[in-house]
Amino acid sequence: MMTHVTTEPSLHIQYTDSDTAKLSVPRNADQGHNNVAGWKWSVFARSPTARKQHFVVCFSGTTPEIFLKCFAEFIIESHTNYLLSLPCSSSTMFGEHFKVRKAFVSTTTEHLLQQMKKMFLQMQQIPHRINSPIPVVYVFSGTGSAWTGMCKHLIENNHTFKAAIEDIAVSLRRYVPWSLTKRFAESYDVGDLIFDPVSIFACEVALARLWQELGVEPSAVVGQSLGEVAAAHIAGILPLDEAVKVVFHRSKILSQTEEGKMILVRNLETTKVEAMCSKYKGKLNVSLFHSPVSCSVSGDRKAVDALANEISLHQSEIKIIALDRSRAYHSHHMEVGQQQLVQELNHLKTEDPSVRMISTLSPDYTSQDIRSTKYWGQHLRQPVQYCEAIRTAVSKQNAILLEIAPRPILRAHLKDIFFDRPSVPLCLSSMSYPGTNEDLLESAAVLYEHNINIKWEALIMENTSSPE
Repeated sequence: MMTHVTTEPSLHIQYTDSDTAKLSVPRNADQGHNNVAGWKWSVFARSPTARKQHFVVCFSGTTPEIFLKCFAEFIIESHTNYLLSLPCSSSTMFGEHFKVRKAFVSTTTEHLLQQMKKMFLQMQQIPHRINSPIPVVYVFSGTGSAWTGMCKHLIENNHTFKAAIEDIAVSLRRYVPWSLTKRFAESYDVGDLIFDPVSIFACEVALARLWQELGVEPSAVVGQSLGEVAAAHIAGILPLDEAVKVVFHRSKILSQTEEGKMILVRNLETTKVEAMCSKYKGKLNVSLFHSPVSCSVSGDRKAVDALANEISLHQSEIKIIALDRSRAYHSHHMEVGQQQLVQELNHLKTEDPSVRMISTLSPDYTSQDIRSTKYWGQHLRQPVQYCEAIRTAVSKQNAILLEIAPRPILRAHLKDIFFDRPSVPLCLSSMSYPGTNEDLLESAAVLYEHNINIKWEALIMENTSSPE
């Protein structure tokens, strides 16, 4: 049952009670803020069925001065004691919130109070700026972001996420004899060359739908390699059945290509890496440009090993990381597969985009280019201009980059991508190991502070498993 307890306009308290416990508002909370207008706080609780109880507590005020005054009183009166004693399954908040905002994600009273005191001291020392809503760019990652067991928790506990996975599973059954939902439930091996990319695509689409349900709509989308398929779907270019068609045939063709090797080279100008690759007479390719000083190299195994040795001998400060890939993506190994994919995607059905999609083949490509079958063939072979696409996404606007992926990837390269800026764009994650909803809560809290109105009820964690 949803209960609203509202005192004078100075204080706005909202919560849900359950059958096992009811929350009453302490009198001192009522008396403490009766004379101050323009102040609200609310609490959102995660379901007790989850492995660890998490709460989001949100505060807002009309001005920094009112916010600080009421916030200080709240800390002194220790209202946190009953805030985090709620064993609710659906505590959430509704209604309008003021422009000066702070949100905290916590599991204990002590941790919450510690966070609040730290923030209060910071606000005293640094004048608080009221944030205007900032455009959000969805960034979808590619192969290498999967891990065994991902999605299982959200499928079991969030209806929106589960429904998205089930929609994809139904579409996928046109091509495979196995069940996507069953493989997620069984924590199937993501080393499988078909399941791995399909699982990443499914995870990303489900996360994107969950963010949209939360009220966070993208101003633009960017996809890294495989991630472009999910990006094209969320942008409205590829209907779900067509996106699944692209993912399946792309994955099947890649699984049948000649084996190769890939490495990540960091702290070395990509122009120098390209020059070094050219000496290997077509056996090596720069496959992905992460930043001006970081790139992936794909090609013949012996040639990749030789390049790694060459770099390590002369450049001791350079980092060379062997990537866990059995195929040389975006290299000459993909040339036959490129032709095969174009044939398989004959009569691909596309639609006009509802959201701007920035291509990682070239940011200059239009939606008409992306809608062509030829594009998805080139997408398999050509290098990924990830750095250029990310820069383009925030070149004309101050945007928040929201990673829609099983694990954060982009954040590690941000300083190098925006080497010419005094600060880098804010980058938030959606999921990381072990795959509960902490990343979602933390990122949603940050977006709330940037005056994006979050529909917290979409994050209520409820067991979605069918009864046996």
